[in-house]
Amino acid sequence: MKRHALSLGLPFALALSSIACTDLPVAAVDDSGPMADAGPNHDGGIPGEDAPLRVVRLPVGTADRPVDINLPPQHDGTTRLPLFILLHGYGASGSAQDTYLGFSRAVRAAGGYSILPDGTLDATGRRFWNASESCCNFAGSSVDDDAYLISLVDRAEAAVPVDTTRIYFFGHSNGAFMAMHMACTHSDRITGIGTLAGTEAVDFTCTTITRPVSVLHLHGTADTTIQYNGGTVGAASFVGAEDVISRWATRDGCDATRTPGTPFDWDTLIAGSEATPSVYAGCDGGSAVELWTLTGSGHLPVTNGAGMRSVIDWLLARQS
Repeated sequence: MKRHALSLGLPFALALSSIACTDLPVAAVDDSGPMADAGPNHDGGIPGEDAPLRVVRLPVGTADRPVDINLPPQHDGTTRLPLFILLHGYGASGSAQDTYLGFSRAVRAAGGYSILPDGTLDATGRRFWNASESCCNFAGSSVDDDAYLISLVDRAEAAVPVDTTRIYFFGHSNGAFMAMHMACTHSDRITGIGTLAGTEAVDFTCTTITRPVSVLHLHGTADTTIQYNGGTVGAASFVGAEDVISRWATRDGCDATRTPGTPFDWDTLIAGSEATPSVYAGCDGGSAVELWTLTGSGHLPVTNGAGMRSVIDWLLARQS
């Protein structure tokens, strides 16, 4: 299989080199490389984003995946604050994904705790989440990332005063697949998820959901890695952005049709207002399901601090 290099077109001096062929269909979802230096996403002038960062080490039971919880200035040991967990893309890491998105800065500015975990290494040395064969458990690993990630929620609740009605995951690409998996298997714990450039396998079923989970999905129409209209990675197929958001609308008991909103600018690489929201109304239990279609955006859109904060604020508006 021919492997394809990702091209970001970022406005800073970074290049993603081509990768040699292997027998695994991994190049199409390799989200590593440029993230570690993606400084533009740290610019946004978010009030409070430069407050001193305090970190508490959370033991997670595995020596190869230690994790920290980032504490906002609002942390006083008694006030219950929301919890956000970031799930990186295939081949990346929690810290690299955070640098690229400016995630923990936006969460900290909003007064929330954040955790930036890492997936495990596959046979090619890339970190991944075991969400599905579509993306990105290509070698059939038995690692139980579901149990690992929900254990982070448990550990966080034991370490700091977490508001258990406001627990959120945000994932990019492979991390988005994993976030949707977690929302299905732990709907009793997870309030909402945000997903970027990732979806669900065609044959993925969500039969264990016990209460509505709010879902905000962002996807670029020019994404050639996880295509907006669906596609395949190797022999595995995944549904498109509109199909996956329709699945969630059904799961959450929303109205059958979406209402378009006012376009706005989210991807700073695209001129004009490329982000078009479309909203499902009437969802059960005060939940919400919304799609932000990023016209012309690719697999790694570039947003600024305010763009990431808009996602965090959307999630915070949902409470279980």
